[in-house]
Amino acid sequence: MARLIGTITDTEKVPISKALIVLGTRRTESNKKGNYGFLFISAGTAKISVTKTGYKGITRDIVITPGSNVLNVSLSKESPIVAEIISLSWA
Repeated sequence: MARLIGTITDTEKVPISKALIVLGTRRTESNKKGNYGFLFISAGTAKISVTKTGYKGITRDIVITPGSNVLNVSLSKESPIVAEIISLSWA
């Protein structure tokens, strides 16, 4: 058996709360300090995804070893979408 814990932050090391972390078929959210955890997981290779609105999500293949594993993730803020509105009038 293994466990995976970590912290989700932005690029300035500010914790991100309510980020969605998906590990295989299991999912959890980070708390207000950015911490998350998966207990009683199998060792081996797994895919992990971390997403949060307003940030660029990540997906990685990781190797989980028996015992305790730590994976801290830093998410970059998404660039705001700039829309230009063009108004046309016909004479």
